[in-house]
Amino acid sequence: MVTDMCSVAVSGAAGAAPSGDVGAHDLDRLRFVPADARAAAAAGVAGPLQVAESFSMELADALEHLQVGMGALLEIGARGDFAALDPACLVGLAREFEAHRARGLFFDCRVIESASEDPSFVTYVGSKSIPKGLAQSLRISVTEANTRQRRAERISPRNGFSQGEIPPDLPALAAAVECGAVSVEQVDVVVAAMRRIDTIPELDASLREQAEQTLVGQAGVLGPADLKAVGEHVDEVLLPDGRGPDVAITEARRALRVGRQRHDGTYAITGYVSPQTKARLDAVLSPLAAPRPARDGRRDERSADQRRHDALFDALGMLLAGSGMPASGGTAATVHLTVDVDKVMDALGITAADGTRDDVECAHAPDEHAHGMAGHGESAQADGARYVGRIAGGDRITLREFQQLADEAVLIPVWASKTSGVVAYGRSRRIASAGQTHALVARDGGCSHPGCDVPPDWCQRHHVREWWRGGATDVSNLTLLCGVHHRELDSSGWRIDMHNGLPWWIPPPLDRPGAASGPEYADPNTRPERNRERGSSSPHGARRHRRGGPARCG
Repeated sequence: MVTDMCSVAVSGAAGAAPSGDVGAHDLDRLRFVPADARAAAAAGVAGPLQVAESFSMELADALEHLQVGMGALLEIGARGDFAALDPACLVGLAREFEAHRARGLFFDCRVIESASEDPSFVTYVGSKSIPKGLAQSLRISVTEANTRQRRAERISPRNGFSQGEIPPDLPALAAAVECGAVSVEQVDVVVAAMRRIDTIPELDASLREQAEQTLVGQAGVLGPADLKAVGEHVDEVLLPDGRGPDVAITEARRALRVGRQRHDGTYAITGYVSPQTKARLDAVLSPLAAPRPARDGRRDERSADQRRHDALFDALGMLLAGSGMPASGGTAATVHLTVDVDKVMDALGITAADGTRDDVECAHAPDEHAHGMAGHGESAQADGARYVGRIAGGDRITLREFQQLADEAVLIPVWASKTSGVVAYGRSRRIASAGQTHALVARDGGCSHPGCDVPPDWCQRHHVREWWRGGATDVSNLTLLCGVHHRELDSSGWRIDMHNGLPWWIPPPLDRPGAASGPEYADPNTRPERNRERGSSSPHGARRHRRGGPARCG
């Protein structure tokens, strides 16, 4: 199977029958004959076909030599004979192979150059750009294809047509690549450093040339990380003395990139922000990222990086909940996603007997399921980690993430079922009005969790009965929560009950696995509480109640 795949990879698609009688080997060597040359031969013009066949054989022979050499090296390695080399010889072998790998960059450059000069290329590959066309044809990522194009723009000589060949933008680096003196990673480091240096206004050409030569020279002794540091130092040296960063440089270098989703579900964010953006980030994130000790005095166990992440999440939630978001596609800022009804019901443990799966808009789970994600044991957490849908754009979303989005964003879900297809186009969440928000501020005074002192400006509006279960966006079903207590509500074991329009918090019972100990857990029957900073410590006439039953107020 592997042999068949390798044969397909190196042989490509065979063209139409060439002129004359040829064997199977020669037929494979003519696989690079263009269709227009064959068409000319069919029309009685043989000259172009003869030239094309000769060129195709030249290409095929070169690739065959490459394949033979690569095959020989791999066979030697498969025999285990590399072990016969001492460390110095083994490193020398690896270095020479790495040099050939780096020289291969020029092959990519020539392919991109030829594709850019042929208007029919994008039509053939069915794409609007050369990188996307190469990504589709070569089965590489668009990111890798864009990287190859950036390299080509810097190290490849350009066709000046009537002016002849124009030297590459970075001649010293191009020469180093051609002789295999730099690695692929080092090429990318030098290209990135020179791109930054080129943003320096009125930079003397001789200084730019010295900067490139310095970087290429250091590549002979430094790895990519150290070479990057050299590039940053050269950049600092070339900036005007005694002056702050030039506004044009800052503007040219500003960038923010969110990478693809990783295997662990996270995304890498990289980039450079302007001083003004940094100041705004500090002003917004610093108050939200402060450590938040628990009620029993335990320290905040989140790292500083985790607190900053959570602060960014809280700030974005506030922005979504406010009126400052720009329009998107003619509508207010929204989150579109497709939700699999079957997976949601399975994750919640609701069978068909509990309710009709297709009647999503009207289906209300029983009360014991309404708080199924409130942290009652490990099973609830495992169910919340199940993937139940996808956000517009393709990224998967878990049940827990869906519940959080349904409570915090303007959400338009498309409910789908394997048996019934699209069963409902969900309603968008109605954000609490300004009047409702003022009422919540007046009633709760800030985060309603017992013992929390976060002010209302840093709080989010939370649906006690989840919006996606039919919970109304009314003051009687809303309460203010800070970012920490909002995020940790599902896993903390606490539950919120509304009584006479007020939020009462039910602590986790002592028999809950992993339950903490302290004064707030002293009542084994879990007496309901309100924030003592802003309300009474217990409802008037409240009776003790057991787990699962609502508090009864007399």
